[in-house]
Amino acid sequence: MGRSDSKDTWGRELIWYCRSLPAAAERDGFAVASLGEDGLLDTADDIRSWE
Repeated sequence: MGRSDSKDTWGRELIWYCRSLPAAAERDGFAVASLGEDGLLDTADDIRSWE
């Protein structure tokens, strides 16, 4: 995995969760999220691996 692999479609860094996991992601031991097109956290366009 290279540096460009850690960015979302909009060129922002992906958010990696390894310790403080959302409850729905605990089974996998890690989770990944993107802020989506608007770049804001907790909005309708966010993309989350556990959803």
